[in-house]
Amino acid sequence: MRIIMALAVSIVACGCGRSELPFYRTAAMTPEWLRDGDVSGPSMHRVGPFALTDQRGARLTNASFAGRVSVVNFFFTSCRDVCPTTTRNIAALLRETTGDERIQILSHSVTPSADSIGALRHFAEERGIRDPRWHLLTGDSAAIDALARQSYFVRLGNDTTYGVKSIAHSESVLLVDRDGRLRGVYAGTLPLEMDRLKEDVATLLAERIALPSAISRRSAFHRAAANFHYGRVRTILENEQQRTGRTTTNKTRTHVVAYSAQR
Repeated sequence: MRIIMALAVSIVACGCGRSELPFYRTAAMTPEWLRDGDVSGPSMHRVGPFALTDQRGARLTNASFAGRVSVVNFFFTSCRDVCPTTTRNIAALLRETTGDERIQILSHSVTPSADSIGALRHFAEERGIRDPRWHLLTGDSAAIDALARQSYFVRLGNDTTYGVKSIAHSESVLLVDRDGRLRGVYAGTLPLEMDRLKEDVATLLAERIALPSAISRRSAFHRAAANFHYGRVRTILENEQQRTGRTTTNKTRTHVVAYSAQR
């Protein structure tokens, strides 16, 4: 019985229960802890389509979220108030996750007419931004503004003030999961908030591998790891059933069988 209970806990942790991190679905930015069935449908809020260019001239789209946990912010290269602190804090996050290709930073310029590819490249050189996972993005001004407001629920304009009258922006840093869903918002200038971001990034990385409904079909490694885990679960359940003569619960058996059918 103890084995069955332990396996049940494992199954719940793998996505049958509520999410460990909340989801943000509206501009009110109200955190919601949802179940698997509520987060995978087409009506779930996701970052909308975009096409922007980074400091290396590479084209990034919303397809760039696939398989990666993304940290998102908005800045401009001539900013002298909140941006430098946020930039340093993001750099610290990348240093602590060196080489982990599952993480990326998307920093959107709110003055794309001034922040050309060359300007972004110069900014990156000045700030020592060499990590290929960090993308400083520029593009159409109206498109970036719409992306901020409609996808990230970040307001850019004169109604937001950080000592900048005509180029207002936000110190908010957002966390986006591998399916383009908003999972966290943080004050990029506050060390405690950025520490929470680091913890939540780790949580999302673990969540994606564990959730059967969200196993990446793009990664042979993730699929092999999932097959191994669920193979062990099935074997233990069958052995326990033979030993005790008791059948497993319908809920536990259903999740194992359902995953097997997806393979």
